[in-house]
Amino acid sequence: MAYEPYYRTRDTLLNFIRRDAIGPVKEDEILEEPPLETYVCGVLWPKRVKVSPDIDENTNEDDESNDTGALTVDVDPEDENAEVISGTNRYKPSVMAISFVLPENQTVVDIQFDAAFYGHTEEFNGKYKAHLYSRNPLHTGRMSIDLENDGKISFLDGRAVLRSSLRRQYQDGSRMWTISIENALIHSRAEVEENCRALFQCQLMICGNFLPIDRIRFAVGGDDRKTQDLLYRNVHQYAAGHGCSVQWTSDDGVMEIYSDFLPHATVAQMVAAVPSGSYNCFRMDYWQDATKSAAIAEMRQYIHSYQLWRDTLNTEAGKVGVAYQDAATKVVQQISSCANRLLNGVEILENNSTAWRSFVYANEAMKQQSSKKRNQSVHDVLWYPFQLCYVIMCIPDIVDPKSEWHDTVDLLWFPTGGGKTEAYLGVAAFAIFFRRLTEGERSGGVSVLMRYTLRMLTAQQFERAASLICECELIRKGENLAGGEISIGMWVGSAVTPNHVVSDDAEQETAESVLDALQQGDLHSVRSSPVQLSVCPYCGEPLSPNTAYWIEKKSFRIKCPSPECPFHDELPVVTVDDDIYTRRPTLLISTIDKFARLPWEKKSGAIFATDGNGLPPSLLIQDELHLISGPLGSISGLYEIAIDQLCTKDGVGPKIIASTATVCNASGQIMALYVRKHFQFPPSGLTHENSFFARQASSSKKPESMYFGNCENGGSLVDSIVRTFGTVTFALQYLHLKGTPDDIIDQFWTNVGYFNSLKDLGSADTLILDRVRTYAESLRRHKFQEEAASVSMPAFVDTYEHGELTSRKSAREITEIRTILDKVKYPHKGAYSYVLSSNMLSVGIDISRLGLMTVYGQPKSTAEYIQATSRVGRSNPGLVIVLLHMMRARDKGHFEQFRAYHQTLNRMVEPTSAAPYACRTLEKALHAVFVTLVRHQIGELFEEADARKFRANRPDVQRIRNLILSRINQQSPETYNYAEELLDDFMCQWEDEAILKGTHFQYSLSNQSIENTDALLTSAEKVSNTDFPPTMNSMRNVDTQSNVYLIERGLSNGNAQNPT
Repeated sequence: MAYEPYYRTRDTLLNFIRRDAIGPVKEDEILEEPPLETYVCGVLWPKRVKVSPDIDENTNEDDESNDTGALTVDVDPEDENAEVISGTNRYKPSVMAISFVLPENQTVVDIQFDAAFYGHTEEFNGKYKAHLYSRNPLHTGRMSIDLENDGKISFLDGRAVLRSSLRRQYQDGSRMWTISIENALIHSRAEVEENCRALFQCQLMICGNFLPIDRIRFAVGGDDRKTQDLLYRNVHQYAAGHGCSVQWTSDDGVMEIYSDFLPHATVAQMVAAVPSGSYNCFRMDYWQDATKSAAIAEMRQYIHSYQLWRDTLNTEAGKVGVAYQDAATKVVQQISSCANRLLNGVEILENNSTAWRSFVYANEAMKQQSSKKRNQSVHDVLWYPFQLCYVIMCIPDIVDPKSEWHDTVDLLWFPTGGGKTEAYLGVAAFAIFFRRLTEGERSGGVSVLMRYTLRMLTAQQFERAASLICECELIRKGENLAGGEISIGMWVGSAVTPNHVVSDDAEQETAESVLDALQQGDLHSVRSSPVQLSVCPYCGEPLSPNTAYWIEKKSFRIKCPSPECPFHDELPVVTVDDDIYTRRPTLLISTIDKFARLPWEKKSGAIFATDGNGLPPSLLIQDELHLISGPLGSISGLYEIAIDQLCTKDGVGPKIIASTATVCNASGQIMALYVRKHFQFPPSGLTHENSFFARQASSSKKPESMYFGNCENGGSLVDSIVRTFGTVTFALQYLHLKGTPDDIIDQFWTNVGYFNSLKDLGSADTLILDRVRTYAESLRRHKFQEEAASVSMPAFVDTYEHGELTSRKSAREITEIRTILDKVKYPHKGAYSYVLSSNMLSVGIDISRLGLMTVYGQPKSTAEYIQATSRVGRSNPGLVIVLLHMMRARDKGHFEQFRAYHQTLNRMVEPTSAAPYACRTLEKALHAVFVTLVRHQIGELFEEADARKFRANRPDVQRIRNLILSRINQQSPETYNYAEELLDDFMCQWEDEAILKGTHFQYSLSNQSIENTDALLTSAEKVSNTDFPPTMNSMRNVDTQSNVYLIERGLSNGNAQNPT
């Protein structure tokens, strides 16, 4: 099996981590260090004698999450029958427990408990006394217990107590039981006593005829939640841990449940399904020369196979059970709708010659682009069926604005790395060519507006899309299509690329000043860069600032230096705002927060052809839809009112498509953002393994990733990361010396550290530099001395290369780090041994050699967790090590149900939310949306100084007011009155100020402003004394921290006290 060497290597890494964290390294080992410092997992601590309420001396006082009140245990015998599960929540737990469900009248189970303790001896060696700890294994053997009658059992010579308790009884008579194991010994503060009375390498095994503890699912919630319950109805959880995690196995109906302090779970890849039989229509080179009738017939045949699959599901839908019947029926209906839409798309291609011609052009452009990206011959490049079908499904909505589905947001849902980008690029290429063929000279301007949330994702997709646009431009030239150059632009913040080519402001960074610095080799003096392409998107020739970039007539230009390249004179690529407003690129890629500049920048109206020159964008693409949620989603949803109107021409709005790999409550989110219904493609099947277009692959066909949980007992995340990185460093060196091939070691060489906050990342960076090499060296000299000696392992003295992917790095630095990650491999000295990242990594990184990730604390959302961890193990088996903290409720919950969580990851995705019409959102941005529409839709109010001409009673102003309020009333009638009051107050204030100030009033201030001039727009990022509401320049800082004040109120003689 091709992946077997990778799986073996991964198992070796995990074996070292397990032996280091739990032990034993050897069965009969004698430790020279205290065992509680040697092993940090699988420990049941002895109970502390209650001597004082002070914080335990071994507690990490820097960890704010420690529950100090749980460190002292009252060992009063009268409390021994109290709830035992609470004992697993302590910082140094003395209890572990497992909950499970048994059928009615079954109370007998078999149990076995294994552990070890370490006896202490002293040895005098010259001048000092050595403390030695000898391992002593403990085994109960397999024994039967009656849960009703054997409520408490003392065993292992009084070292441990087993308790059983009934937790819940269900209507069918089945009952949930909990079995706990408690360390019965107590200790004072003496270190030796504590080490000798602790139980190590603890494992509890329970055998019985168990029922799933989650078997009763009521399929509640919205349609998305009910569908997920349907898909995972056959995947069950058989136990829940308390203070430990759990695994289970079955053998002829007899289940075995056992505790696991380092749980693991494998996650198989969902891959694009390849059709059985010989379908030429999925070969990209087929469409160029195929006869229309033959190609259409093949597509209809494939769609017919989809309908047959639908018919099979329709039969199965009646057998899913009452709880899932409604969800199953809706799934079948969605599949039927999808099939009908596909047939409609095929019919359009058959009967509309312009649509057919556009499709052939688009297919040709995608073929050339894909062959270069995949390094394949043009004769070998294939569409995945879901990609081609998605393009065909969207065709009627682009061709006919009156199409039934034109105003529906088509959401492309497919797993990360599955090929979504090619699918929506195919739709974009079709839309571009269809507009050129139908609108002629009017077709110029921005045709497709593609939006992302993160600058790194925007930059990476820009490179990929630029290749497609070059192919489209060659086709345009070859076919002599009207509308001018087909080009691509990058419209992002000034932190990525300068807003201006030249400027009279000497302190402002411009394309001219940056290019001059780069040409002189001064890389560190620039913050942003218009040099966004390192190679020619058409031929791959390297592009350097000295050979490919220049400024001509105040315009920033790019060319390929290769004389053989058709773009030797100039590439159709635009990266500076000034050029975007004048050249109006056909495909414009932007970060979503850039739209906050619409009320500020009059030139931005060119994107939407507000001057009548060309047409506004007819296709909007939103990638990574799940990220448009929370505060960012709320603000952007309000701005969508303006964007939708600016893209509307003659009553026809744009077609909107979106994509994501993780989503829940998509219907609610899309309605909140776009006030449109949605259609998910591809619709799901009746199980999570098969949606016809995507299927779950076996571990031999596609590499599966392993998730490995590490939750220290009585330790800290800081110690965990040092141990993990140090053990991995040692293990990789051991594997290298054992003769493991370099390409296999390279898969695990770069450890990607993923952090939830920059604070955690910053502290971990210092620790890794200071302590990881030292820890690896200690493993070589002590714990794994025999393994190191067997391969003659030298001392660890190297300083390893590392990088960081966070918002603290500039766009140029991020590009450099990405390049190193992708190109520099082990055993090259420049290969990163680790890279630390924030949530920037969760989207926008697609590097096949990455195979190891360490997650520092459970991320805040499952969607982020899936997105981030899917960045590793794409081409070869991956390993994700999740470091969790027992005193953090979220971490502990994921640890205790580690397997159940990971076997249904997509079902666990939390619903996204956006509240664009909430009062706080309206306060922040409603006026900005109004100003945007007034300025860009009313010609007389367009220029900077035209703000003084505003009058609230103008019919065109009232039309915009009513349009905004109507949309708010449609979606949020409860905040309509508040929105109306806010907007009317702003309009009155604007008019009053315009009349009062006259020529000394304009939209915004600049260096050329008239003296004593006031502005309508004042920056939200700066302090201002104006009465107008501040206006954001960017949505990127919507999520900033806020001060929270606790006001204590009490009653005294009926009156509230003063707040404190």
